[in-house]
Amino acid sequence: MKVTESSIVARNQEHLSAPVGEDQVILDTKSNKYFGLENVASRIWALTENSIAIEGIIEKLIEEFEVDRKTLSKDCISFISDLEKRGLVRIKE
Repeated sequence: MKVTESSIVARNQEHLSAPVGEDQVILDTKSNKYFGLENVASRIWALTENSIAIEGIIEKLIEEFEVDRKTLSKDCISFISDLEKRGLVRIKE
């Protein structure tokens, strides 16, 4: 599935996550692998607690970080696509 700004993303609730300072640690309960997320990636993870359009994530991040929209959109879509490939989030159109 092609991920776009209009795609809806939500965490896969089978996995566990916990904050570590301003970062996040995620445990993939199927593979027993840990993933560490820092800064913007950690914030994206926090925003996926409930279903949200990627466009909504981008808008929130623009308010919070100094970054241009085009770069943020590209990076956000790439990161969320990677999370989907690892089974950490689910994508809906």
